[in-house]
Formats: sequence, structure tokens, C-alpha cells
Amino acid sequence: MKGPDSRSPKTPKGRRRLTRSDWVSAAHEMGLREGYDRLAIERLAAQLGTTKGSFYWHFTDRAALVDAVLADWEQEATNRIISDIESVPPEQRVQRLLHTVLTVSDAVRRESRMFAAADDPQIGPVVNRVHLARIAYLEGLLKRTGMPERLATARARALYSAYLGRLQLAAVPGLEHLTADLLVDSLLPLLGQQAQE
Repeated sequence: MKGPDSRSPKTPKGRRRLTRSDWVSAAHEMGLREGYDRLAIERLAAQLGTTKGSFYWHFTDRAALVDAVLADWEQEATNRIISDIESVPPEQRVQRLLHTVLTVSDAVRRESRMFAAADDPQIGPVVNRVHLARIAYLEGLLKRTGMPERLATARARALYSAYLGRLQLAAVPGLEHLTADLLVDSLLPLLGQQAQE
């Protein structure tokens, strides 16, 4: 016997059926434009050119959509980046991580919007968990370079603070052109590291 997840909602001939991922992607677009705490099912349906019925095929309510969006953000903006960093040689990891996160992109702009919505009771706990996971990873990465634990803790927090500052400065006219290369070259000496060729 087939369950509801094994069927797709009916669509007019010639129109592609929307997936759960389509809704999550549309929610990210709306979150980037308007803020993640302002996600609205009716406006998302209009954005996708469909009805709310399609939404309810994939999600029980708005909270379920927000949970899916948060899980997607956490996976892409933290877990996947950590996995990518771990795949390069150990001596290149700190530099690669800094370069990855200090490069301004839509992902960085999305991150700013997500952090700005941290007062939302559903979003805030996930944002806090992400902050703590990132700092813990960075601290561990620095310890693996031979840095003493106390110094690694302080430097991890300082580097993460620099990242958060980068998010803010990326929106300031005249400061958005700071390149990731320049920032990385400025931060690496503070860690006792040299840039890798």
C-alpha cells in the first residue's frame, strides 16, 4: 500500500510537479529578500505559481517548512563546509576554511538574514547551535595545528568574531569590496601560519 509520500500532487498538463526541495529553495529566496522570520505560505505559493494545496502535500504547516529550511541551512552552511575542509591536507585546512567563509556570496547574505531572525523562537535555538558548533570545530582545528588549548579557544572565538564582522561589513557601501584573500592574509599571521601557495 502506497503512503502519501509515494505519490505526487496532480498538476496541470505540462507543468512540473513541485518537490519539497522546490519549497525549501523558494523559502530561502524569500528569506534572503525579506527575512526568514517573515516566511509566508501564500506568498511562497504565489512565487512558485501554485496553490497552498501543493505546500500542504509536502509540509504539515509553516513550522514544518521553517524546520526544513533551518535543517537545509545548517547542512549546507556548516556540515558540508566542515566536510569539505576535512577533505584537504591538514596544513591547508585553516586557510581554506577562512577563504571559504570570508568570500562574500549569496550564501553569506543568506547567513546574515538568518542571524537577523535569531529572535524568532523557532530560528534562534538553531542559530545558537550553529554558532557553537562552528566555534567548537574551529577550536579543534587550531588545536590540531599544535596550538595550546587555551590559545586555541581564544583564537577560535576571535576568528569567528571576525567572520561575524565580515557579514556586517559586507553590507556597508565602500567596504563590500574587501577581498577574502586580503582578509585571510591579514588573519593567518595571527594564527602563526603562512599562506599556502
